[in-house]
Amino acid sequence: MFAVLAVYLLLQQLQALPGGVHNNSTQDEWRRVPDKPRAHLTAKETRGELSVLQWEDKNGLAFTMGDINYRNRSLVIPMDGDYFVYSQVAFKGMRSSECEFITHRVIKHETYPDPTILLTSTKSICNVQSPWFVANYLGAVFQLKKGDRLVVNVSNVAQVDYTNEHKTFFGTFLL
Repeated sequence: MFAVLAVYLLLQQLQALPGGVHNNSTQDEWRRVPDKPRAHLTAKETRGELSVLQWEDKNGLAFTMGDINYRNRSLVIPMDGDYFVYSQVAFKGMRSSECEFITHRVIKHETYPDPTILLTSTKSICNVQSPWFVANYLGAVFQLKKGDRLVVNVSNVAQVDYTNEHKTFFGTFLL
């Protein structure tokens, strides 16, 4: 999944270079096209009972570009299109003599009808005798519409690792 993102970003950089990978008429056309919507958010510590994570959208590795907005714990899609959506959540916990399940979901909220689970993963942590750490990555391409809102939901926000911005992140970009 990281390879797809890397190739996409490399092609964007090559197109922006003088002489780029296209002829001049294509370059001029490319410059007139507004920035494609894209965002990469990093985790902020989430407090309370809610299972929806909070995100940093401006500092460090985090950014939003091309009219995509972060509002009320959601990425708001600015235009119809095919988007690559990704999320990684790092979980941590202490010793456990019983099995516990950690769940990580990316959910699309629309104006109607109900929320749609786009991506989901559940892992079991059983009979762990020492502190444990699990990173879970999800990513795929979806057709999204203007106004769709994307959120990340987890089974227990107290188990999310917020210690470094490269451990827990969330983003999307228009293809």
